Amino acid sequence: MGHYRLQIFMGPMWSGKTNRLIQAVDIARQTNHYNQVMVIKPLLDNRIVKPSISASVNNTTTPSTIINNENRPMIRARTGLSLPVDLYIHSLDDALSLLSQQQEQQQSIKNQFHPTSTNSHSYINTTVKHNTKTKPILYAIDEAQFFGPSLLKFWDYITLSTNHSLLLSGLDYDYKRQPFGSVLSLASNALIHPKPLSSQIYRLTARCAYQGNRRTLSSSSSISSPFKSLSSTSPSSTTEKSSLSFSSTSSSITLPYCNKPAAFTQRLKRGGSEIILVGGEEAYAPACEHHHIPEPVDEEEWGHV
Repeated sequence: MGHYRLQIFMGPMWSGKTNRLIQAVDIARQTNHYNQVMVIKPLLDNRIVKPSISASVNNTTTPSTIINNENRPMIRARTGLSLPVDLYIHSLDDALSLLSQQQEQQQSIKNQFHPTSTNSHSYINTTVKHNTKTKPILYAIDEAQFFGPSLLKFWDYITLSTNHSLLLSGLDYDYKRQPFGSVLSLASNALIHPKPLSSQIYRLTARCAYQGNRRTLSSSSSISSPFKSLSSTSPSSTTEKSSLSFSSTSSSITLPYCNKPAAFTQRLKRGGSEIILVGGEEAYAPACEHHHIPEPVDEEEWGHV
């Protein structure tokens, strides 16, 4: 990871973002550069098991902090890699509140030391210096697009108030090709910062899953799926594939996937125009610029481009 203050993995679904984030966290823990790695996940992503432990944030009770390993949510990549979640919250404002509380507690402990003699001054001074000279913390955020504007506030806190680092993965565009959340804004702000900090920004691509007129395939048709393919920029790219079958009364025809670099995410569910619809292969597919349609379409109709 190189101890960057900011590292971003952004791109469409199935581009290997979460896989890269998990690998970066693993490398960071091995380097021993950070005092702690805190993994953060938005509650809005309900595809993982919700925690049974609650914590107090702003005098309200919310399932936000994981304090033991029972029923602990996990971030999972399609490669099989997984990572335990430390903070499971609605907004990064909740994380800022928790961090503020921790800082106040640490400051309160420091203020308790009031030396009364030279000897005690020397001992306490050494102790306080030893306790306060801590290594930075790495905050790793998955699905960062769901945190909205609070992501920018959290980055401001890290850059202005601490020497900590931020690592995140998230969608940069929604299915309408509009910026999703604040991931793109954060990347832009980091690049034009008046005092540039060390950063790495990756825009990953998937492989287009467009397959022509899917309704021409019979139930016996079998083709390779690009859904489990990672971005070509991933250091652990695999050729793991699965088979998909489609039913139809027409003749059996095998159609290949487009398989071109996909920079966008295609919505495959009609019935709503809301931007946020948490789902997987049943609701989305990676699409190249030519085959992407910036509106919801039925999966069986996504072939009449």
